[in-house]
Amino acid sequence: MIRAGFPYPFLTTDGVGPVLAEVASPTIRDAVVEPILRGECIVAIGYSEPGAGTDLASLSTRAEKRGDKWVINGQKIWTSFGHVADYVWLAAR
Repeated sequence: MIRAGFPYPFLTTDGVGPVLAEVASPTIRDAVVEPILRGECIVAIGYSEPGAGTDLASLSTRAEKRGDKWVINGQKIWTSFGHVADYVWLAAR
């Protein structure tokens, strides 16, 4: 993809990075946004689920806050770059 001029981490640089730069805490900006800007971080998109595909209204993955942590329960499929990503931008209820 790089030989063809395709911007490999476009989901990271054009989708996730700008949102995090705008709304994330300083800790997240330092840990994630700065490495994105340096080209050192890939963020996969965790939307698709069995039985729902990319229909975000049909998601069944749940996120529950327990103390200062989040517990995620569910399944994701077809996560582009999930095998090499540093983080996953996850959609959950």
